[in-house]
Formats: sequence, structure tokens, C-alpha cells
Amino acid sequence: MKTIELLPLAYALDALEPAISRKTMDLHYNHHLKGYIDKTNILLEKAINHDSLALNSTLEDLIKSLGPAAQLGYENWNLYNQAAQVWNHYFYFNGLRSSSKNNQPRGILLQQIVEKYKSFEGFKKEFSQYAKDLFGSGYTWLRKDLKIVNTVNAINPLTFGQVPILCIDNWEHSYYLDVFNKRSNYIDAIWSVINWNKIEERFNR
Repeated sequence: MKTIELLPLAYALDALEPAISRKTMDLHYNHHLKGYIDKTNILLEKAINHDSLALNSTLEDLIKSLGPAAQLGYENWNLYNQAAQVWNHYFYFNGLRSSSKNNQPRGILLQQIVEKYKSFEGFKKEFSQYAKDLFGSGYTWLRKDLKIVNTVNAINPLTFGQVPILCIDNWEHSYYLDVFNKRSNYIDAIWSVINWNKIEERFNR
């Protein structure tokens, strides 16, 4: 597996304001994500010397293969955690865009969300409640089957063979500089910066 690199963001650090500030994006992207990348690369170098899987794996391969065993406390638990955090963060950041009013999906995705949740506002309310109810650190996901799920720590739906299309990062470093411990404020604000074009692309893939 090639060395993982910190890739450029598709938008400026201040593009998500006022929902997410430049200072939060700088800390989150350039420091937290970079830290996960550095640790993953160190662990990968060790794994390649002992595990043939790591030689030809993608980040998704590692998560899918190491996840179930890692949860049982096997030796690659740390590699799974770091690699999953890298994947989770890229997935999260790539699902955001500059702020837009009345931001929502279109077409078949919107139609199916409305069929399942009665309305788009109903979907947002239920998703937001999942995110607000999550205990501790983790993520709230929308899967391709349009089911909302929470995961703790670095765990993501790929671990269970599921396909995510949207996630909100609920770790404190995603919002603490902006709203302190008021996670609900961050969750309410983030809907204006969801990149529904990207979410639709994932849904239709």
C-alpha cells in the first residue's frame, strides 16, 4: 500500500463559515487528520513487514478486513482505528461545501428520503436527533439504504459491509472551538454546508 498523504481540500478553509469556522477547519484538517495519516503510515510500515495484506491494500480494504478482528482486540486494532479515522475524515470533508440556503438533495434521492421519512425536514430532524443522542465520540451516518446509524470512535459502516453516503463527525474537535460543548448547535448549522451533489453521486454509484 502506498504512503497516505494529506490531500488538498476541495474548498478554502473558511468556505464553510459560519457553520464551521476557519480555525476549526485548520485544526481539524491540518492537524487532527494529518495526525491520523502520520500514525497510519507508521503502523502500515510495520504491518507490511508482517502482513501481506498491507502490501496491496487500499484504505477500504484494510478497514473491511481488519475491522471485525480488531473489535475482538487483535493486534491490528490500532492500525484499524487510525486507518478508519483517515477514511472517515476524508469522507466527511468531501461531503461538505460552501454554505447554501435551502440546501437539500434533488431527484431520486430526495424522492426516496421523503418516502421514508415523510418529508426532507422530517429526515433532517431524525438524523440530527441521532447525532445529538450519540454518547461520547463517533459519527452519524446515512447508509445507501437510507437508514441512519451511529458508530462510536473510529468504527464506520464499511466494517459491517454497509455502504455509507453521508456522515457527520461528532468528535469534539469538529466543533468545540466554535460552540464549546454545545454539539446540538453544530449539528443544526451543518445542514447548510452538506454537499448534496456529492451525496447524490455516492447514492447513485
